[in-house]
Amino acid sequence: MMVIGLGKHTGASTMHSYGVNHFNRLIPEVTRVLMKQTNVILGVGIIEDALEQVCDVCVIPIEDVLQREPELLKIAKEKMARIPFDSIDVLVIDEIGKDISGAGMDPNVTGRAPSGVLKDHCPRVQKIVVRDLTPNSHGNAVGIGMADVITKRVLEKIDFSSTYTNAITSTSLSAAKIPIVCPNDREALAVAVKTCNGVSEGDLKIVWIRNTLQLRQLYVSEAYLDLIHDRTDLEIKGDPDFIHFDQDGHAIRLAFESPH
Repeated sequence: MMVIGLGKHTGASTMHSYGVNHFNRLIPEVTRVLMKQTNVILGVGIIEDALEQVCDVCVIPIEDVLQREPELLKIAKEKMARIPFDSIDVLVIDEIGKDISGAGMDPNVTGRAPSGVLKDHCPRVQKIVVRDLTPNSHGNAVGIGMADVITKRVLEKIDFSSTYTNAITSTSLSAAKIPIVCPNDREALAVAVKTCNGVSEGDLKIVWIRNTLQLRQLYVSEAYLDLIHDRTDLEIKGDPDFIHFDQDGHAIRLAFESPH
């Protein structure tokens, strides 16, 4: 927050010009300089659990921030919600947005980052479908380039000025690239399924989520049933059903539970 957040556009542009692969070294170095030249007296570390609930708040004197921050970051990563499968053929995401993640959809969930760095603790995903953009993003669709297929609904909501500004500032232009665009949800899903490799139709592993921030409830294809029955950390709710579409080919919104 001191280096990039409080640094505004200049701080963000300067840091990203070196590439995110160097952040782990540069951010502590720049922080040391800022601690000497500014009047920041403390930091507040807020840790959330997998349900977005605050589970710890730590007030840290500025001189202890560089020591405590890595410790808190480790705890936060351990508590982060994740998709509980190693392999996904098609990941359908109802919505992405800046209010969901700075990257639109959290790379720690999808395994895909605009920087090109893959997350080894995430599932292997063949195709990602994005259905919508959150209203609170105000058209900033940065991160859309991590999807493979999107709906026309998403395309029509994109504010290219804010999206491009965000992508250029981060130096990750792939974050703003436009994927395959389909007129509705049914065709988007069909394209994703058709382009999956090495899997038959009956064995397709499809995971459908609301967004990468709310993972308490997932909709999955029947190909996961055998895996779920052997898991003590997962609970099956309801019976198998078809995906229902309206006359325009848009999926009838799935009933996701409140994250709280």
